[in-house]
Amino acid sequence: MLPRREVGRRRFFRFLRWTIGPDRDREPVHLFFCEGEDEDGARCGADSGEQADAGAAREWTFTHLRDHQDHRSYGQLTYVPLVMVPEEEPS
Repeated sequence: MLPRREVGRRRFFRFLRWTIGPDRDREPVHLFFCEGEDEDGARCGADSGEQADAGAAREWTFTHLRDHQDHRSYGQLTYVPLVMVPEEEPS
């Protein structure tokens, strides 16, 4: 005779449709950084610091260029908080 196995609880899952979009409760963060090189060939690496205002972060590039006229290459990182929302709330 085979030993009897315990049967676990059954779980039911309901598949929902989800969408992703901006989280209105959190603000995006913008950062611009210099990819220019100093005279010794080392990458500058200076950055605007994290800014809630994209315009203020972008303005930093012009200030940096004024002080380092040979630094003409820049990058931009923007963090946009997102939230997943079900089409209908599970019951």
